[in-house]
Amino acid sequence: MKRTLLLCAMLLLLLYVARVSLALDNPYDTKKSTTTVQQPKQQQQIQQPRQTQQQIQKRTPQAGGQTQGSSTVKSSTGGANSSQKRATPQTQIGKQSAPGAVRQLSQAQKTAMHQKMTAHMTSTQIAKYNQSVHSSRGRFATHVRTARFVPAPHQRIILRSMRIAPGTYWYRRTVFYETYGYVPPAYVYGWYPYYGFWDAVWLDFAMRRAIYDAQYAAFFYNHRYDDDIIAWQRDAELQAQQNEELRGKLAELEQRVADLEAQGTPRDESYVPPDAGDVSIAPEVMDQIMDNMGKG
Repeated sequence: MKRTLLLCAMLLLLLYVARVSLALDNPYDTKKSTTTVQQPKQQQQIQQPRQTQQQIQKRTPQAGGQTQGSSTVKSSTGGANSSQKRATPQTQIGKQSAPGAVRQLSQAQKTAMHQKMTAHMTSTQIAKYNQSVHSSRGRFATHVRTARFVPAPHQRIILRSMRIAPGTYWYRRTVFYETYGYVPPAYVYGWYPYYGFWDAVWLDFAMRRAIYDAQYAAFFYNHRYDDDIIAWQRDAELQAQQNEELRGKLAELEQRVADLEAQGTPRDESYVPPDAGDVSIAPEVMDQIMDNMGKG
């Protein structure tokens, strides 16, 4: 009997020990404990960037100050940085647009420019570029009385050899000069807006290109004795008396033309640089060409 009671007592003791062991090894209690410990750390990790962001914004100048440090730049993404992005195109144009400067383009850049010039334009976009070009013509101090454009015989030869696209002229003209980074010097606006049908702005651009671009040198060589080019050169030489930079450019152009004269190159009275095409035509003349096409 005593042996039986002893065995029962031992059995109960073993069951109690086993129960206590299971309670200690309960996985649910472990996860609950782990979650309880880690939750504050996760909250701290989420809140920390917000606190840093507020501190950064306090350090960021509100107006007129310069941003310092990479963290400050990140904090101003929605404010000053966005205004800097909007100002970037104007800043780049300013760097490229020293009056009279002409950027050298690679063949790939020229190809890309002409591809861009063939882009489809809506009527609204065309009207916008048309207005922009015409507003710039008001800067000319000397104006020509608007008259019906009737091409002279030598002008007809040129126009027949040129591909003219009046509908996109205003857009293509803008892309052309922006790609080359060309802005007319102030003295250009002391000339007539156009000579014959040649645009005065384009003639200055072509003069500068002719110094190192054969196709533009060929233009002045081929049209050396045209009345329109003679009239432009006379006005340019008058301006050059008070402008040393222009005087130097005209001297370089004269040398380039003299070199072609010495080579005995045959003249082509219909020649226009392929690079420019009808961009060489003055806007005022293009207006009349469009009117004539509309009437026809």
